[in-house]
Amino acid sequence: MSDGVFRACVRTWFMRITIVTAVYPPEALVAGRMASDLAAYLISIGHAVRVICPYPSRPLGTEYPQYPNRQKLMTSVENGIAVTRIPSLTAPAASLAGRIRESWSFGRWAARAIQTMASPPTVVYEAAWPILAKGMIGTRCARMGIPRITHIMDTYPESAFAKVPRWVSAVVGKPLLYLDKKSALQAAKVVVISENMRDTYEKTRGVPPLQIEVVRTWQDEAPFLSLPKREGAGRRYGIRTDVFTFLYLGNIGPVAGVDHAIASFSTAGLQDAQLLIIGQGSQREACMQLARQSQANIQFLADPEMANVPLLQSLADVCLLPVKRGAASSSIPSKLSAYMLSGKPVLASVDANSDSARLIRTADCGWVVEPEDRTALAQTMRELCSQATGTLAATGARGRGYALEHLSKKQGVKKLAAIILEAVGRKREPETALPGQVPVPAPMSSTASA
Repeated sequence: MSDGVFRACVRTWFMRITIVTAVYPPEALVAGRMASDLAAYLISIGHAVRVICPYPSRPLGTEYPQYPNRQKLMTSVENGIAVTRIPSLTAPAASLAGRIRESWSFGRWAARAIQTMASPPTVVYEAAWPILAKGMIGTRCARMGIPRITHIMDTYPESAFAKVPRWVSAVVGKPLLYLDKKSALQAAKVVVISENMRDTYEKTRGVPPLQIEVVRTWQDEAPFLSLPKREGAGRRYGIRTDVFTFLYLGNIGPVAGVDHAIASFSTAGLQDAQLLIIGQGSQREACMQLARQSQANIQFLADPEMANVPLLQSLADVCLLPVKRGAASSSIPSKLSAYMLSGKPVLASVDANSDSARLIRTADCGWVVEPEDRTALAQTMRELCSQATGTLAATGARGRGYALEHLSKKQGVKKLAAIILEAVGRKREPETALPGQVPVPAPMSSTASA
């Protein structure tokens, strides 16, 4: 434990910490994994933790038979952590209307669960759906005088506007921006995952710089501490290891740019190389069809268990990070840190001013080309195939060293915990009800109590 965390623990011992998260294990999503890591760490240093989350629903089509009754609020112990599952609406399919209902329902249920705890939390860490859920939870915490730390994983409404007609953003842009700004300013701390996102919240939401903290999404470094041999992975998955291998591992979705990687690899015309694509997603079938049409040496594997990621990535000579133009401007895909922890050099096709590009340049662990530039990506692929093995290994080793120091679970969870614990010193008084509003009743006992 760092000195900062230790001092914070001494000042605030003992605390009731509520973690409100939109996703949580067994869902294999980054935000849920980080919430689980945070909960376990806070318990390990002596605090009482309760997690409030919905029933699992992601990825689309996944069955979770361990949760047969999803119509009631249920509290149980999961892996040593008290977890309250709320029966909020879920929308794993990418539907704008569905996601709006999901955010509203989750915010409503989570706010109610916080209000009805027998012992109100000392502090709330929230990683909820934007924008409605964050606003509802933030308002409830403000009225109860509970300091809240909000974790921003993506910039909304800006991210959503890239996927809808321009007239929609013109009509609802300002109201949604106002709601997000209000939610951010209500928080004791705003945690963001990149420097670009910090700038956005400072300049467009007016959040004071000292109120914003950058905590990058982390990877559990433990599975990567002993790196597997490439030959063993080749035998297990039936993949050739005697040819140069470009590898992509992650979601095959609309902004991932996997189609661009396939087209570029085909354009490169590399005879003694292969492209390995590992993952699931809404664009997987379309990408498989594109690969068949290209007649290039491209293979697909299903989405692996997290424990198998180091083994699969050992197959790579170079790992690929293709992202659609504008989609990587305010976040860093979690696959980048996993690539780096595997000691693999990274070839990224991302915006030059994105945080992903900045990280690769800082760590000196790969190459960056403009997004959706097939000619540039194909040319770089050709050049890398002729690179000396030692040069590629040295580039990957630099990335691994940087990731272990800056992007590991060990470092990230301590930093986030320190932010939460220190926020208690800035606890505010409950908000007085505005004229015409009904005062919030005092907390009462319920099945969600700590």
